[in-house]
Amino acid sequence: MGEIFGVKCSKCDFTFSVNLGHGMAGCAFFEIDEETKKPYFYGEIKYQQVLSDVEHIMDTWDNVEEDENAYAWRSDWFRHGSGQYLCQECGQLHNKFLFALKGSGGKYQPTYYCTTCNNILTFVELKINESGTVTIKSEQPIIWSCPQCENDRLVRDPNGGHIFYD
Repeated sequence: MGEIFGVKCSKCDFTFSVNLGHGMAGCAFFEIDEETKKPYFYGEIKYQQVLSDVEHIMDTWDNVEEDENAYAWRSDWFRHGSGQYLCQECGQLHNKFLFALKGSGGKYQPTYYCTTCNNILTFVELKINESGTVTIKSEQPIIWSCPQCENDRLVRDPNGGHIFYD
């Protein structure tokens, strides 16, 4: 199950959409896709470096599996799906494929880079309070504000659409 909704700045006209959840990504990470005859993750990982990292892990590590405890600080955990990553340099929020692996070679979590300023993105979790304010949480301290006016009150956009998908 997944959800897409709009977020807007309470001060200026900046808006963006957020994709939470996993939708049809509920199948096993390593499951073979009937159409491509490759593991499921090939169709979801859009970054060549991350795909190369996973291929290297699959070739060199033993007992590779998804790491269910990698993001234990989150309130909602599913093994893989759409995750939100924040660029702390420019303030842009990116939807990227979230997953973590573990095996004989250690643990692996993908590193994603901002498409605007090329800084490393930080994985975050968004929460919508009863007031409609959208807050953010992470394993590390985060300052989150509107990238356009630096206002720190971002809210759910009632005109931004709302879609549940599977």
